[in-house]
Amino acid sequence: MWAGKYSRVLGKVQKAVKRVLSCEAHDLDHVKRVVTACHAIAEHEGGVNSQVLELAAWMHDIARGKEGNKPGLDHAAKGARMARSILRRAGVRPNLFRRVATCIRYHRHRSSGCAGGHEPSIEEKILFDADKLDGTGAIGIGRIFAMGQKNGQSLYLSMPLDEYRKMNLEGAKLDGRILCLQKHAPNIEIQIKLEEYPNIMQTETGKRVARKRLEFMK
Repeated sequence: MWAGKYSRVLGKVQKAVKRVLSCEAHDLDHVKRVVTACHAIAEHEGGVNSQVLELAAWMHDIARGKEGNKPGLDHAAKGARMARSILRRAGVRPNLFRRVATCIRYHRHRSSGCAGGHEPSIEEKILFDADKLDGTGAIGIGRIFAMGQKNGQSLYLSMPLDEYRKMNLEGAKLDGRILCLQKHAPNIEIQIKLEEYPNIMQTETGKRVARKRLEFMK
């Protein structure tokens, strides 16, 4: 894509994202941190299409608000469709906007194709890791409690993880969708998701940073 045209497309994408983002823990600051993390991880990887990665990073949570208003909606799948539409209207080539949409479709922890038969591209791997890393460390702690407050959660849920799994995770699986966000809690979020991050990261850089940040959180 020509540099001039790419700049115009990126500007349109940024405006679209700013119009729709509203969720406290998945706001514009989160998106900007993910974009920065994507660039940082990409420096250690080869064969990265920086335009695909950057566009996907900017739009990865574009449907977050819709998910919050409609229980059961997968914001990653919806966001992928929205991204395709935005980029198509901006005149982006189909082979490029499809790659961007696929990155968005598989960035979500509980809907990721990284472990379900889908072979992720390097851009998908980097976006997946960058998004998860923003949920770790000091910022991650703040985001967990921000989401908890937004959803009316208790600060701490004293319940065995096995009991919680059967009560509030789809299919009683630890990687299942949370059935009721109000019954979730920050300490449970750390147990079922964040402690697993070093194991599910897709790049060596992501794994290294995740381990370091998880130690800080402990």
